[in-house]
Amino acid sequence: MSSTNTTASIEARGTTLRNDAIGLPGVLFQSITAMAPAAATATALSPAILFAGASLPLAVLLATVACAMIASSIGQLAIHIPSAGGMYTYISRSLGARLGFMSAWVYLIAQPLLLPLVALIWGVYTESLIQTLTGIDIPWWVYTILGNIGVFALTYYGIKLSARASMVLGAIEIGIILALSITMIVAVGTHNDFRVFTPIYSVESSLGGLTGIFQGMVFAFLAFVGFETAAPLGEETHNPKRNIPRAVIYSAIAIGLLYTVASFAGVNGWGIPGIQGYAASAAPWTDLGKKYWGVVGPIIITFAIINSAIGNGNAGINATSRVAYDMARKGTL
Repeated sequence: MSSTNTTASIEARGTTLRNDAIGLPGVLFQSITAMAPAAATATALSPAILFAGASLPLAVLLATVACAMIASSIGQLAIHIPSAGGMYTYISRSLGARLGFMSAWVYLIAQPLLLPLVALIWGVYTESLIQTLTGIDIPWWVYTILGNIGVFALTYYGIKLSARASMVLGAIEIGIILALSITMIVAVGTHNDFRVFTPIYSVESSLGGLTGIFQGMVFAFLAFVGFETAAPLGEETHNPKRNIPRAVIYSAIAIGLLYTVASFAGVNGWGIPGIQGYAASAAPWTDLGKKYWGVVGPIIITFAIINSAIGNGNAGINATSRVAYDMARKGTL
């Protein structure tokens, strides 16, 4: 079937995307929740300490600058080519259909593999949380199934509901991470060491410590994966040529700054002399939550991670389904 006939068939069945369904806040939080800032802060940034040491905030800040430049490039493409295909369409138009086709399939293979991991996270953490609060031990897979049903419902009943959920989930996880960060900064007070924004604490000493910083940046980049997922919502966003670039750029910068503040608070709150313990801990932010918020701290941080995983699953399905849809209507799926 030709691409034209495929598109016509889809439109005849009433399965086209809904134009102007969401505005800037909705598409902005699509990118934010796809980055899973609470889960990323609590887990993804820790390995960077093995290389950057207590200079983690510098590595994160430099990664933020780099990701902001990448986001700007994606934003420029979104101005000229707003499409549900996102990066698939951008690559197809700029580098050729063959590379676009290959990139889309890599994305469609990789992204669905991440969703079971996210589901596992919310299942395991929810089991731990419920057992802590009630003493009732329900198998993790029960929560995984319930979470899958909930995320499916959010995405099945339209982008408006899904976007509203993203805004709520995103605001909650940002609020919790920011609140604990501020608590730690205030508690440490005058002992906060701003030299963490220099390479002085880098584990790798070559190039004046910059080698360790650059190696740490590699792991910091992993915490930014997802800011580009606003792009596939281009056909459903009001004024996409304006709002998609803003969503991609704003999310990369805003969450990058959140990571920078959180890493600054985390290394100072943990204590620079024992910073390798931060990297060795299975749950450093849960430990920090207990240290500064008492017994409720681990509960709140665990809730934030569950919230973050659900938001990430919601955003991931939104992006992946739009790319698959765009490929199908063009006859390449």
